[in-house]
Amino acid sequence: MACQKKINTANIDTTGATLKNQYWKVTDIDGQKIGKGIEERELHFYLNGSSDIVNGHTGCNSFSGKYRLLGNDKIEFYQLGSTRMYCPEYNGEPLWFDLTDGVLVYEIKGNKLGLTNKKKMRAICETVIQEKQN
Repeated sequence: MACQKKINTANIDTTGATLKNQYWKVTDIDGQKIGKGIEERELHFYLNGSSDIVNGHTGCNSFSGKYRLLGNDKIEFYQLGSTRMYCPEYNGEPLWFDLTDGVLVYEIKGNKLGLTNKKKMRAICETVIQEKQN
């Protein structure tokens, strides 16, 4: 996940993202646009579908931890740890860790994911769906 590459989106199916095994890029938290952080890294996360591990990058620091699904529309991140590089002018990281404190309600529509916490903070994420097999 350290390297990011451009993906050809010409043949992308955007009808059915799943929560797990997707690269979820966070584009907005609580009404604030989330741009790229240092070294042009974007805030993103990936839920491993064969374990309870979450990995990602805040745009400033890498993070990892565990997640659990609660029912059909709730997720909780826990035991999150991150590197500790100082990024004073980047807003994505503190917003991300504030958002993910506690249980989140999630909703997937096409290639978009909405996450809402108990304080009503909301994140919008998007993914590129795998190419259709012909």
